[in-house]
Amino acid sequence: MLIFAVFLSIAMVAAAELSVTSPASLTMPGMSTSYTISNTNTSRDVTVNIGSISQMTDGAGNNFTLSQSQSGNVVIPNGTSITVTIANSSSVPSGFSLGTFSQSYSISNVDNPTENYSRSVSFLNSFCEYGNIDNGSRYLEITRIKDKSSDDEWEWRPLDEVEIEVKVKFNSDDDDDDIDAVIEIGLWDTAENEWVDLDEDDEDLERDISLDEGDSVTEKFTINIPVDIGDGNDYRFYVKTYEEGDEEVICRDYEDNDYYQEVKIEKESYDVIIHDIDLSADTVPCGQELQVNAKIYNIGEHDEEKIYVTLKSPSLGLNMDSEVFELEEGDEDFKRVYFNFIVPQNVSEGSYTLEMMTHFRYRDSTDVYLEHSDAVLSTITIEGNCLGSEVRDASIAAELSSETPEARAGKPLVVDVVIKNTGNAETTYTVSVSGNSLWSEVESVDPATFTLSAGESKEVEVEFDVDDDAEGEKEFVIKADYGTSYVEQKVVVDIEEGFSSSAVMDHLKENWFIYVIVLVNVLLIILIIVVARRIARRPVAA
Repeated sequence: MLIFAVFLSIAMVAAAELSVTSPASLTMPGMSTSYTISNTNTSRDVTVNIGSISQMTDGAGNNFTLSQSQSGNVVIPNGTSITVTIANSSSVPSGFSLGTFSQSYSISNVDNPTENYSRSVSFLNSFCEYGNIDNGSRYLEITRIKDKSSDDEWEWRPLDEVEIEVKVKFNSDDDDDDIDAVIEIGLWDTAENEWVDLDEDDEDLERDISLDEGDSVTEKFTINIPVDIGDGNDYRFYVKTYEEGDEEVICRDYEDNDYYQEVKIEKESYDVIIHDIDLSADTVPCGQELQVNAKIYNIGEHDEEKIYVTLKSPSLGLNMDSEVFELEEGDEDFKRVYFNFIVPQNVSEGSYTLEMMTHFRYRDSTDVYLEHSDAVLSTITIEGNCLGSEVRDASIAAELSSETPEARAGKPLVVDVVIKNTGNAETTYTVSVSGNSLWSEVESVDPATFTLSAGESKEVEVEFDVDDDAEGEKEFVIKADYGTSYVEQKVVVDIEEGFSSSAVMDHLKENWFIYVIVLVNVLLIILIIVVARRIARRPVAA
C-alpha cells in the first residue's frame, strides 16, 4: 500500500495541470492581445512561471517595446484561470518592415518542471498605415488583383512593362451612401526591407475613385520593372484602398485574407535587350537621312565584354552593325546605339520594317557571339521624292514534311519550305541552308533557284542526312537571296535518338544474360525435338 501511495503521488505531480491558449496577432490600431492560463487541478494551487517578452523586431534594426500584464512566478488558485495581456508600450517605427513577425515565450509549471508550454505572439505590419480598419458596416473591399501582362502570372523580368488590374467594392448599410477613395500599389523588397523604386509618377501608383454603395470599379496600373532589380522570390506586391483623407478611418489591404501577392523576378544567365527604339522621323522622303537609336541594357546575370547591334531591312537594302561595346550585369546605365542612313531613291512609297537585334556572349577562343536577342521591329513610312522603283521582298515558312513527320538520328529528314514573293515585282530567288553542319548534311535543296511573280509562292523541299549521334533540339537557317538582298528564317527541330550499331552493342552488353537464357532454351527445345524423333524411329519389337 505504501509503494502504491508513492506511485500515486508521483503520477499526480507528473500529470498536466495547466491549459494554455495562444494569443491572436497584434494588429494596428489596437495593438493589444491576450491569452489564458488555466489551472485544471481542482485540488491544489499551481505556481506558473510566465516568460517575458521585451520587444518585437523585424530583424532589420527596427523594433518596438512590448508590455505584459503579468510575468515571472504567478500563483493560480485551483480550478481558476488568469488572463495575460500583451500590448505595445512604444510606437511602431515608420521603417518597420511589412509582413508578419513573432516573438516566442514559455509557460512552465514550477512544481512540475516537465510541464512546459512554448507559445509565440505575432505582429502583422500591413500596407495600411493604421492597419485594416472598417467603419462599422461601412468599408471598402478588394475583390480582385490580377496580373494582365505576363504569360506566367506574377513572374516578371527587368524592364518589363507590367499591367495590374485591381477591383474594389464599396459596402455600406446606407443605400444612399457614397465614398471618395484611393487605390495605392507598391512592390516590397523583403531582402532589402524597402519599397522598390519603380520610378513612376504618383498617378501611376495611386488612383482616385468614387463609388456609390454596392458599386465596384476596376482600375489598371502600369509599372516598369527597374533594370537593376535582383532576381528571385524576394518581392511582394501590395495593394490598399482607403477613404481619401481618412486612411485612419477606413482602409483595407488584403484580398481573401492574403495581404500580398508573391512576385518572382526572372533573369536569364545571359540577356542583352533593346529598349526604347527612337526614330528621328516617323515619315521620311526618299533621299533623306534617317537616324535610328535605341537603349541597350544588360539584364542578364553576367558582365558582357563584347556586344554589338545590327539593323536590317532587306527591302531597303540595309544591313548595318554598330560599334562593339561592353555592359556590366544589372547596370542601371545603358548604351545608346545610333544608326544613320540615307533612304534609297529607288524604293516605292509605303511602310517598311526595320529589324534590330543584339549579339552577345562573346567567346574569345572561337571569335563567335553565342547568343542574340529576339528581333525588335520598328516601322517607318516613306513618302515623297521617290522614283517608284520595284520593291523586292520575300517571306519564308518551314515545317517537317509528311514524309518524315519525326526527326530521327541516322535517318533522312525532309523539310518543306515555302518562299513567297511579298514584293511588287517578279523576282528570282536562290535558297540555301546553313547552321546545320554540327548535326547533319544537306543532301538536296529542290528547287534551289526559281522566279516568282508578285504574291506568288513556291514550295522547296530540303533534305538532310541526320548524323547517327544527333539528339535533342537542333537548328538551322534557311536563306533566300535575291539580288543584293536576302531574308532568313531560323528553324528548330527536335531530333530523337536513332537505331545505331553502337546502340545495339550497348543494348547487348546491358542485357547479355537475357539472350544467353533465351539461347539455352532454344537449344534445349531443339535437343528435345531431336531425341523425340530418334525414339519415334526405333523399330517396335515383335
